[in-house]
Amino acid sequence: MRDFKELQIWQKAIDIFKMMAKDAEKFPKHKIAYSISDQVIRSISSISANIAEGYGRGSDKELQRYCIIARGSIDESRDWIYKVELLGYINGDRAKEYDLKFLEIKKMLNVFISKVRQRIK
Repeated sequence: MRDFKELQIWQKAIDIFKMMAKDAEKFPKHKIAYSISDQVIRSISSISANIAEGYGRGSDKELQRYCIIARGSIDESRDWIYKVELLGYINGDRAKEYDLKFLEIKKMLNVFISKVRQRIK
């Protein structure tokens, strides 16, 4: 693989980012909603960004480290989605859709991290 864009986990993380970018357009137009929108978009965007940065570092040790950070960003994003649903900015079905996608990426990252660890040994 020559480019991080070829990684399926990165592509799936980008898909979630696009979902939230569209959903955030429909959030209420007041200060708290803007602040929450900013935070949830930042946490979701850090998933793909950390995968890309780790890949670009050029070493398996760095790739592993950044994928672990991306995995943490998944749980942070799940927390923000819970809050967004709690405030009524998205409905329960949409929140569940996000959660399923996050869990899928998390499982994929776990497998990927294990493979990278094997190469480090």
